[in-house]
Amino acid sequence: MTSETDKSAQNGRELETAQSNLFKVYLSQLGLVYDRLQPEQRISFLCELEGIIVNLKSRTTSDGTLEELLDFPIDLDSFDRERASTIREMCNLTPTELGQHLGLPQGIIHRYEYYGVPTPRKTERARMVHKYFNWLIANGYLTSESPPSPSS
Repeated sequence: MTSETDKSAQNGRELETAQSNLFKVYLSQLGLVYDRLQPEQRISFLCELEGIIVNLKSRTTSDGTLEELLDFPIDLDSFDRERASTIREMCNLTPTELGQHLGLPQGIIHRYEYYGVPTPRKTERARMVHKYFNWLIANGYLTSESPPSPSS
C-alpha cells in the first residue's frame, strides 16, 4: 500500500512539474508574439489575453489555484489617477475617446481618473479595469517617472 501511495505522490509531482513547464512555454511564446507586434496591435493582443484570463478565472476551482496568477497588474490602492490622466492626455485622447477605444461604457475613464478605480466585485467590472490597466501599462504606466511618447 505504501508503495502505491508513494507512486501516486510521485505521479502528482511529475504532473505538477509538467503543467508548470507547459505554462512557462506558453508564457514564453506569448512574449515572443507580443514583442513582434506593432504598438497599436499590442492593445488588441492584451485585450484578447484578458478575455482568456477572465474566462479562466471564472472557472477557477475553490482552492483558488489561478487567483494568485490573475491579480490586477496595477495595485488598486496605489493607483495614480494623475499619472493615468497624463498618459491618456499624451496620447491625445479624451476620457470618452479612450473609453470608446477600449470598448468601455461612457464616462468610466473619467470616473477612474477622478475618483480612482474601485475594487471590482463582478467579472464584467473586472474586465473593464483590466482593459484600462493593460492600456495604461502598454503606454508606460509602470516603466518610468514621466510617461513616454504616446502609443494608442
